[in-house]
Amino acid sequence: RLARKMVIEFGMSELGPINLGPQIDVAEWGRSYIQPSEISPEMAAKVDKEIKKIVDECYEKAVEVLKKNKKKLDLIAEELVEKETLEGEDFEALMKAKPKAHK
Repeated sequence: RLARKMVIEFGMSELGPINLGPQIDVAEWGRSYIQPSEISPEMAAKVDKEIKKIVDECYEKAVEVLKKNKKKLDLIAEELVEKETLEGEDFEALMKAKPKAHK
């Protein structure tokens, strides 16, 4: 949903700074209604392509970060298996600690 909002409402894609989302119209003082957006099938396909691009890029970045920090993730997982919960200070200490080499 966030990627869709980024493209449709906030104009954060290569489609440019346009709002393709529903428009709020104030009909009378204190009353408003939402008018659905009317976009062509071609524009809808472009929007879907931009959304997929954002999601794919974020997925790749997440995988990269997880791979880069795998030893720390393993260390945290081991600690959680042992203790079930971690306080903020303990988590920070684990993040700063150098992971032990496994035999």
